[in-house]
Amino acid sequence: MSDIENIILDGENEQVEFKQQDSEKYGKIGFDIAIITKQLISMVNNKHPGIAILGVDDESEINGVKGLKLGELIDSFQSHIDQIYEPQFSIIGKEFYPIEEKPKVRIIILTVLSEHNKLYSQKKQGDSLYFPIRRGATTRGMQSSEIEEFYSNIENDENLYKFR
Repeated sequence: MSDIENIILDGENEQVEFKQQDSEKYGKIGFDIAIITKQLISMVNNKHPGIAILGVDDESEINGVKGLKLGELIDSFQSHIDQIYEPQFSIIGKEFYPIEEKPKVRIIILTVLSEHNKLYSQKKQGDSLYFPIRRGATTRGMQSSEIEEFYSNIENDENLYKFR
């Protein structure tokens, strides 16, 4: 069994999100780009960059991604990111064919290229910022105490490096 299959069998958690393609609901791309991006950024804000595996449902069933070019998908994500998030970051993806018995069943794994010790938010709308965070398999907005803790931990990390 491959590493990817093992990750899928372990199910969703703070670092892994599954998404099933649904072109009827989400159009040509077949995925809710806004939700997936928010979930990936919430993983980064946890200081544990994670992955979104496209073509897998919530029960770990591999159904695959059909009729979608990886470059087209990445461009759609990057366009959304550039409009909604700050600071800027990039998303990368790779195609896999994890099932030997079904060599044409393709999944796509996405992750975020981000800078260490940065907290990512959706651009300001009104008077507030939204900082997504991941707890278990759930994404939600950070509370002010969690934002303070994040920055406090950064200061502690930087002080450790100064004395090495």
